Amino acid sequence: MADAGVFGLAVVDKPAGLTSNSALSRIRRELGTKRAGHTGTLDPFATGVLVVAVGRATRLIPLISGDRKRYSAVLKLGIATDTLDATGEALATKPVPLLEGAILADTARALTGRQLQQPPVYSAKKVAGVRAHDLARRGERPDLAPVEVEIFELGITSVEGEDALRLEVECSRGTYVRSLGETVAERLGTVGHLSELRRTYSDGFSIDEAVPLEEFSASSLLPMWGVLEGFAIGFIDGVALEAARHGHPVPGTAAGLEAAREGHLAVLFAGAPRERADLGSQEPVGIYRMRSGSLVAEMVLAG
Repeated sequence: MADAGVFGLAVVDKPAGLTSNSALSRIRRELGTKRAGHTGTLDPFATGVLVVAVGRATRLIPLISGDRKRYSAVLKLGIATDTLDATGEALATKPVPLLEGAILADTARALTGRQLQQPPVYSAKKVAGVRAHDLARRGERPDLAPVEVEIFELGITSVEGEDALRLEVECSRGTYVRSLGETVAERLGTVGHLSELRRTYSDGFSIDEAVPLEEFSASSLLPMWGVLEGFAIGFIDGVALEAARHGHPVPGTAAGLEAAREGHLAVLFAGAPRERADLGSQEPVGIYRMRSGSLVAEMVLAG
């Protein structure tokens, strides 16, 4: 039975072999709602943190989607595949050089920072409205323009056997770790593909906070006061509440947020002030941004 009151965030550990949309469908069925969306897709072969907004919380996705993500990956050297991962067909082989520590450290350092990255042809990027991976599977070569990404940290933390490297990556949203792995291999004088990829952090949540998808239930859903933990919280009633519900600015003083920093986001709730832990699953009135002493609506949630 559909539950129109479902409102919150699901943080799950997606297993390998499942698309992000398939994981999303499982969550919808479990919660009895059709309204849910994830904050960033994961490749089918990848595992790890998948953040899903449920119910009216889907409107918050632009506000809770963070710019930084972290991954742990294994780069298999010596074999290139068309998908840049272990699910693809082998395209080429090349000898693997001696993997010396100094060379690996120099390679990681050189690939840190802002850079243009070529998206994989097997990706969700769209070309004239069609997914690049759909074009690739039809035998076409999608024309994908390079995009600017940033690698905040890249560590080649271990050599596994004679032909594989463990990579730890913190990168900007939109970075393809598969493409980064290909570049690492090229810099080392060989070819390669990812044999493992695990997202360990996304949108404020680490893998330690994620529930295995097969164990997810309604009790796993995070209430919105937990979802928006990094935001200031204010409480309003009376005239200010009515104004906020209609999307009008309200004085920061009316919500007890006169000291909130300029430009920062705040979540407003109706009623008397309470502790975060006492908010339960109560839905916020909306999300507001401090502008010159007033809270200006970014998103009104409760009518």
